[in-house]
Amino acid sequence: MLTDNAICFHEIAGVLYSAIIALTWAVVIAFSASLCLGFYRALGFSMRTALATCRFKKELDTIAREICSSELTGRPGDSCRLKVFTHVENSAFTLGFLKPEVYLSLALVKNLTPAESDIVVRHERMHCAYRDPLKIAMLKAFSEIFWFIPAIRFAERKYRLDSEYRCDRNSIEGGYCGIEVAKTIVRVAELGSDHSVNTYLTASAFNDFINPRICNLLGTGPKARIKIPRKSILLSLVLIAILTCTALTAVAFRTDPGGFISGFHSISGACENGHLTPDFLREYHLNCPHCGENSPHPYDESCHG
Repeated sequence: MLTDNAICFHEIAGVLYSAIIALTWAVVIAFSASLCLGFYRALGFSMRTALATCRFKKELDTIAREICSSELTGRPGDSCRLKVFTHVENSAFTLGFLKPEVYLSLALVKNLTPAESDIVVRHERMHCAYRDPLKIAMLKAFSEIFWFIPAIRFAERKYRLDSEYRCDRNSIEGGYCGIEVAKTIVRVAELGSDHSVNTYLTASAFNDFINPRICNLLGTGPKARIKIPRKSILLSLVLIAILTCTALTAVAFRTDPGGFISGFHSISGACENGHLTPDFLREYHLNCPHCGENSPHPYDESCHG
């Protein structure tokens, strides 16, 4: 006998269906809004960086002269082209996206020996070969797009450190030992650098990440890595899991709207209470042998008093 306080599993399934749809839409809207904000921030960063780099490069080219690296290193066979600009500060960096170039200040050139200059030039040439300014700018823009995933923010810093290790190895391959490269890093750091210049750059200056590079060159400790906090990793994994589940749910409802409801039925069993109209069943894609139009227990108005 049907009673008013009997539980209808179809009704529960319908509520859960509505809740899943509402939650999916909420996540989609929140993700879309965050993504739009991220694209806006990335576009702003890209435009500011591109304009600042072009403007600064144009200013440097007016006071810089292009020379052959052999003039600094004392190696006749070294034909790499670089630019030396007149400046009272000690600076060495790579500038440019599509065609990066090595820039050294005249003050730094005067304070370094030919061997030290060769180490600095070889280091910066590797930045040019790998187009590090462009890659670092792209990683920064990517982290701006996905600003709501904390772990991605560390990608740019990790690439910067790895690129410094790579460039130091290139200096060693030029015939120098790790101690000589480490001494040059310390020497350039002691001379100081123009921090107002570095704010315009997307490529690392020569004296970036000094401590981990020296430890790596001297072999005095394990190779330094960029450590991501556990909270950031956990939060990133949770956000990625939520987005993945939302995407799978949207695809599942798109291809088989009644699939989730059928799953509830298989767990709860058939409903014998007859509390749902055929229209309600059709609306939520329910198929029940007891409550359907052709069932032996059709919808009964008396169930609701």
